[in-house]
Amino acid sequence: MYNIFTFGFGQKHQNHYIGIHAQDEAACRIKMMNLFGKEWCAQYPDKEAAGVKRFDLKELKIEPYTCEKCSRGGMAFAAMTHWNCEVCNDRGLAGSSDTPTICDVCSHLKKECTKCRCKQPELCN
Repeated sequence: MYNIFTFGFGQKHQNHYIGIHAQDEAACRIKMMNLFGKEWCAQYPDKEAAGVKRFDLKELKIEPYTCEKCSRGGMAFAAMTHWNCEVCNDRGLAGSSDTPTICDVCSHLKKECTKCRCKQPELCN
């Protein structure tokens, strides 16, 4: 499941939205609460319902951690596959066979590398 969350007027990220992947709406909301506490406005099923175009909202990106070892090189012609996040078990995420083991949100929250799950943020980009 993919939900869109918006931020209200006067909040740090006003005029922005973020998309969260999780198993269901409740799990999306829990991830959002873990990331931003109560500093968000509303939850929507898609960008249209959230008014992304109508209100010219900008996407807020979550920066995942990737350690130096894992960020070197990559598989230029890796096969596409689906994977589950090892932390939140978010299903149906698509990527290459050089795919992370945890999703961007869990990586950000746990401060772990998305691929090897090391906890060395000083080595991460």
